[in-house]
Amino acid sequence: MRRGGPSCGGGTNRLGPQSPPRPGLAEVNLRRHAVLVSDADLRELERRFRESGSVEDEAAWLSARVKAGELDEDKLHLAAHLGYEAAIGDVGPPTLLETDAEVFVAWADGLSRWGKHMAALQVLRERAWPEEPPHINSGGNPNHAYLRRAFQILGGSECVEVVRDELVRWALGYSDPVRERVEARQQEGSE
Repeated sequence: MRRGGPSCGGGTNRLGPQSPPRPGLAEVNLRRHAVLVSDADLRELERRFRESGSVEDEAAWLSARVKAGELDEDKLHLAAHLGYEAAIGDVGPPTLLETDAEVFVAWADGLSRWGKHMAALQVLRERAWPEEPPHINSGGNPNHAYLRRAFQILGGSECVEVVRDELVRWALGYSDPVRERVEARQQEGSE
């Protein structure tokens, strides 16, 4: 399995062979724990992670959740694509992601594999334009134009963090930020 572009390793390029991609911590733990995981083991791994907060403990818990069927492996891959450290170890997203708008747009487009590219666009629209987003005449893909404009307004680092925070919590089953915002708006409307 290959995550990301050429900066992630693997394959060959004009400069010659590259090293194979390094598996993330959760992926290594998946291979190491090839046996079924009991509920007691899951709770112990969760407790250990909650107490320590360490990436390694979270990676062990995530991989056990996948083995137990509590977490879909594809959602773990989504968290890895988002650059979540417990899902990919210390590999992280390419540094250009936060400095090059076109790399960011391609990365956000890559979320379509999980059906989450529109969720990324929506959360960025809400952050960049708290009221109504302006009409952007791009002459091309309007979603790409909004992503580029959000990148300019918020900056690359914030764009990556906003998308990561929104989608990782959902993918790993920690919370559902979209549902929480909808419920908060409903509460505000009923007051």
